[in-house]
Amino acid sequence: MVEFMLTLPLLLLLIYGMIEAARLIFIFSSVANASRQAARYGSAAGEIDNKAYYQDCKGIREVANQSAYITTFDEVNITYDRGVNPDGTQIPISKIDPSPDANTCPIGDETIRNGDRIIVQVKARYQPIISIVPLQPLTIVSASARTFLVSIPILGSALPTGF
Repeated sequence: MVEFMLTLPLLLLLIYGMIEAARLIFIFSSVANASRQAARYGSAAGEIDNKAYYQDCKGIREVANQSAYITTFDEVNITYDRGVNPDGTQIPISKIDPSPDANTCPIGDETIRNGDRIIVQVKARYQPIISIVPLQPLTIVSASARTFLVSIPILGSALPTGF
């Protein structure tokens, strides 16, 4: 009984640490999945409610928020660009804000072309359930980008007949 009393606090601390580590990994996974799914939705071909998927910022955010099981997302930023320069800087699309405020829709009625990208960045905060160790809240950020493929021209002549 004495041995159990001496080891119980250590055992409880170990179990609590495993639970917190699992929560952190799960929140990280949720944020990464949310940004990936939202970018996939925004880059889809076709229309919903008479507007292109990339213009449906509310729908993009809803898809991202569907991945939030044990956390809520602080921000879901949606940006668009024409790719990246060799030096790593983004090539902006004219008339579209390259760094919009969080939870806004920067695209409006602008059209995109082949090679343009949608970038969805999702942020969430991790804070321990019980502050045994004084940890500051962590901000977990994930961004995913998808390239638009609007149309593919088919060049060349028709296939030969008779085969």
